[in-house]
Parts: sequence; C-alpha cells; structure tokens
Amino acid sequence: MFAQQTDPHSSRILGFAAFSVAVHVGVVAALVFFVKPMVLETEEPIDVVLNLVKAPPPPPPPPPPPPATRKTTPRTEVKKPKTEIRQPVEVKPVVEQKPAEPEPEPEPEPAAPEEGGVEGGVEGGVAGGVVGGVVGGVVGGTVGGTGPAEPVKPKNVPPFVIQRDVVRQTAPRLSEVFKQGHRGQTLQGIYKVCVATNGSVYEVTPVKSVPGADEDIIKGLKSGWEYKPQKVPVCFLYNIPITIQ
Repeated sequence: MFAQQTDPHSSRILGFAAFSVAVHVGVVAALVFFVKPMVLETEEPIDVVLNLVKAPPPPPPPPPPPPATRKTTPRTEVKKPKTEIRQPVEVKPVVEQKPAEPEPEPEPEPAAPEEGGVEGGVEGGVAGGVVGGVVGGVVGGTVGGTGPAEPVKPKNVPPFVIQRDVVRQTAPRLSEVFKQGHRGQTLQGIYKVCVATNGSVYEVTPVKSVPGADEDIIKGLKSGWEYKPQKVPVCFLYNIPITIQ
C-alpha cells in the first residue's frame, strides 16, 4: 500500500541524486589516485669547515752545475828533420876555354882623293865646308844648330793689362801741314801696337787710320813708347784721339 501511495515524481529525483553522488565520488577517487601529492623539497644546509693549515715550505734550490771542464789540447810533438852528414865531394876546377881569336881583317886601301877635296874631309862633303863638319849641314852654320828659329806668335791682351808696364809713353808729333789742314778738328784713330820681349814697340798697324797722319803716328809710337820686359811678345789695340787747336 505504501508503494502505491508514493509519488512517481519523487522517485525520479532520488534516482538522479544517487547517480550524481556516484559520479562525484568516482571523480574524486580518480583525482586522488592519479594526482600525487606535491612535496616541497627543502635545501639542507651544508656545513663548511675551514681548516687553517700552514703551506708546505718551498722546495730546496737545485744544486749548482758542476764546474766546466777545461779542454786540454794534446801536445803535438814536432819531429825535427834528421840532418844527414854527407861526405865532402871533391870538386874539380872548370877550365875555361878561350875563344878562338878572329883573324884580322885586311885594312882597306885608301881611296884615291877626289878632285877638289881637302885633306881630312869626309865622303859626301860639299865644297866650301870645314874639317869636322856634319854631312848634310849648311855652309856657315854651327855644329848642333837646328836652323833658324821660328818667331814666337804674339799674345793679344787688353790695353789695361799692358798699361801697368808702361815705362815711357811720349805723344807722337804731327806735321805742320796736317795741323794746318785740320785745325779746330778732333780726329780719332785705332792702332794695333805690338811689344817685344825687351819692352820695345816693334810693330804698329793702323786699324782705323787717320789719313795724312798715320806715318807720323807709327813713327812716334815706335820711338816714344817703351814698356817693361815681357815674357812673350804682346799686342793690343790702342785708341788715339787727336785734337788740333
């Protein structure tokens, strides 16, 4: 009768609740089974013990090296050559043989004197020569002579070089005819003057002549000019201005 009085709707609710409880219990059991409890590991303290121990002493120094041994060079004995005593050998003197004396040549017969020759002359001489002369020489020359010497070529110098060696320099005198014809004029001439080694003027050549006065100027320069002795002949150009009042 009790089963008939119960409500079918409440029986459904009870069945569902029982099922839900069973499911939750299974889930919790599964979680407990599969999940392991996490344990926090704690670090254990490490005890450090410091032992103060003295360092071992250093090793002893190595022993010193043995002293170097001196090299001794072996002495070499010098063998002295043995001297043999030889018996003296008798040396025979060498007799020099005198060469055979040549036979004396016959003296040549004196040639007949040439016509026009002189006593003591030589063959090949010339007429007019002297005894003791040289064949091929010149009549009137000296023995050992080399003939006439070539004149030394004069050296050209500027006028101021020879001017310091002037001993005498007199102005040339012009003729009265020339003075009358050129009164009040100033003329100019250039002459080449050559001085010998003894200082005298030996040659005057007009380069720019003065007509009518060249002869008087050349004569006056040669006689009125004089220089100190020179080592070699010298020549120079001289400008002569002529003013006639």
